[in-house]
Amino acid sequence: MGRPITDKAGRSWALDLTIGTALRIRERTGFDLLAETNVVEPERSCWQIALPRLESSPLDLAAVLWAACEPEAAARSITRDAWLAAWNPEALERAFAVLVEETCDFFPRRSERVRAVLAAIGQIRAGLAEELVEPATPGSSSGSKPGSSE
Repeated sequence: MGRPITDKAGRSWALDLTIGTALRIRERTGFDLLAETNVVEPERSCWQIALPRLESSPLDLAAVLWAACEPEAAARSITRDAWLAAWNPEALERAFAVLVEETCDFFPRRSERVRAVLAAIGQIRAGLAEELVEPATPGSSSGSKPGSSE
């Protein structure tokens, strides 16, 4: 039955990653969430790259979620535009977490690697964000804070 994702309007949608769902996502968006490697289109076809890319691109993530939920939306007579309008950054962030869990459940042997890749990317982003907030002082070669003894 899948896991629920909830849009900003409070509507619940079933995110169920099956072969059929994965194929529909690949056909509609080019993202292959189940491929471990693909030398032809690694940026779209390798979960090690596709999931982090989806996390950083709300538009790509929304397109993937729409492809996954399109049959349910059609059954409820909700158009693509109306469905997409109901997603804000917070709802997309929660839905991404569910998509990761669904991906991990599809191939349990990969779950530790999926989580490790995403954790590493999160650490890199956190470090970059910290550098943006606290840039190095002019003329210093280290990233130490002004006034620190480093």
